[in-house]
Amino acid sequence: MDIQQSIQTPLPVPSSPSETPKEKRGILFEVIFVVAFLAVLFAILNYSNILPHSKLFPDLFGFLPHKNSEQPEQNNNITTVPTITSAVSFPQQALSQQAKETLLDFLPTILSPSLVPQSSSTITFKQNEGIRESFSTLWDTKEGTVSAIMVSSSDGTNISQMYLSFLKPQSQVPTVELAQTTTSQFFSIQPKGKWGCKPIYVNTMTFCENFWEEEDGERLGLGIIGVSPQESNLVFFCQHNKDSKLYSWKSCQNEFAETGVQ
Repeated sequence: MDIQQSIQTPLPVPSSPSETPKEKRGILFEVIFVVAFLAVLFAILNYSNILPHSKLFPDLFGFLPHKNSEQPEQNNNITTVPTITSAVSFPQQALSQQAKETLLDFLPTILSPSLVPQSSSTITFKQNEGIRESFSTLWDTKEGTVSAIMVSSSDGTNISQMYLSFLKPQSQVPTVELAQTTTSQFFSIQPKGKWGCKPIYVNTMTFCENFWEEEDGERLGLGIIGVSPQESNLVFFCQHNKDSKLYSWKSCQNEFAETGVQ
């Protein structure tokens, strides 16, 4: 049915010769009231996306205002990436599901099998507030809880940025040798750069890292951070693709972003 036929307005009832001017004005008032009421109702239904005529018939009703159901994107100098796909064509729920599947496909390429989640139901995956393509995730393993923060492409099919970490009970202060041994136990990926260690946080901790660039331009890092003497170390992995805001970094740690650790 034509959209214009779905909202018909009553036609004025022809006046008889016996109708007085006052009665004619009353009929005209009723017609105007009905037309105005239907117009307001039409606009409200469109704005609330109950009957989104401006989306279904953009050429005819594209001028009508409508409510955007997606959260507005916010500018963030660290973790956001430009969004190309519109919220209407790729809603947040679909983006989250696709990003989760992309993560599950990626983890076996860098982690030892014992750390890879068995299924999507075993991990917690949620969107970071205010950043449409940024997600936080965690899952439990025999070695402890693994947590990760990732930024996906606008359609969720690629990972542009990731930081993954977990605590390793370890009484030794981090060294190059310890970093090499520890990371090889938990990561299947082989580092291609040089190992280096430097103090951080006013010499209260030690940061050891191997940061390198792949042939396709992707930049990766592995390492450990001494969290507290005789307690544990933080084992980590990071990834910065060319569309990441952190691609210019030479380290996973912002303190060595410009210089690197080597």
